[in-house]
Parts: sequence; C-alpha cells; structure tokens
Amino acid sequence: MRETAPKSGRKPRLRERYTGKQLAVRGLFALLAVHGVALYWAGGTDSEWGNPFERLMSVLLASFIACAMGAVAFVVGAAAPRQLSLLWRTVRRGECVRAWFARKETSRSGGHYHVFAVTDVTGRRHEYRRSSGGPAVVPLPYRKVWYVQGVADNENPLGILAPLWMALTACMCVALSLPLALFALYIIPGTLVRALS
Repeated sequence: MRETAPKSGRKPRLRERYTGKQLAVRGLFALLAVHGVALYWAGGTDSEWGNPFERLMSVLLASFIACAMGAVAFVVGAAAPRQLSLLWRTVRRGECVRAWFARKETSRSGGHYHVFAVTDVTGRRHEYRRSSGGPAVVPLPYRKVWYVQGVADNENPLGILAPLWMALTACMCVALSLPLALFALYIIPGTLVRALS
C-alpha cells in the first residue's frame, strides 16, 4: 500500500512549516558553517593553523562561542534602554502614593503575600503584591509605591525602590553587554582577517 500526497494546493512556505525560533536556530548554524568553511579555505597550509581537521574544529568552536556571546550581549544590552525608559517615565510622570493593605494571599507553591491597593483619579483600582515571610506576619497598614500608568505589567504599582533598581539594572546591562559585544566582534571577523593576512 502506498499513500500519495494530494497534487493540488501550493507548497507551504518556510514560515508556515517552522516557528521563528526554529528558523533562527537553523540560520545560526548555517552562518557558522559558512564562516567555518571560509576560514578553512582561507587558512591555507600555514603550520600555525595545524592540520585541516583541527583548523575546521577550532574555527567552528570559536565562531559558536563568538555568536553565543554576541547573542547574550544583544539580549542584555536590549534591556538597558527599556530600564532607562521606565526610569525616565517613573521619575517624570510617576506619583509616589500610599497603597493601603487590602488582603493576604497564598500562592499555589505556598508563598505568602500581602496585597496593597491604590485607586487612581479615574477610580480604577491597582494592586501591589509584596512577599511576606509567612501567614503570621502582621502587614503594615500601607506601603509607599510608585504609580505610573502603563509602565508596570497590568499597570501595577512599582515598589518605592524601583527607580534605584532600574538605574542599577541599566548600568549592569551596559557593563556586561559592551565587553561581550566587543569580544564577539573581535573573534568573528578578526579570525577571518587573520586567516586572510
């Protein structure tokens, strides 16, 4: 018995057959392979590069490490502008208000939280959840929070120390992303230039 595929209809495109993540992984491996082959052929027979198999493996490993570091640098670096934008909006448009205690909550995993609520000028209620040590912990009557419309997820208020953490996070992102990006840029084209020279 043999099954035959229907002849009618168009062939699905790549975006329909694979997800974006699958396409990105395949594209990354294709770029690594092309880069490795280019370096392999550009290396010639110089003894500095060793035998062909060692050259190819070292080139592929260096390319993989460089691409991984570049991806991490991009992801970490992309968080810095977002944190700075949140900090700017919090300082310029935010309001430091009191959120009054509303209730206690227990998560499915057993975590205990105190929920504080604040009502804005339009009458909408916004809640701020804060972790507590256990069910016997007595909550404070209110907490000071930053309320900035549209900044936090679901327009929840931010903690009073949110501007400090935003600034520290942005600085850490920049401090981590720049060295990683520079090192990745040095490895990927630098190795190729070294092989061609």
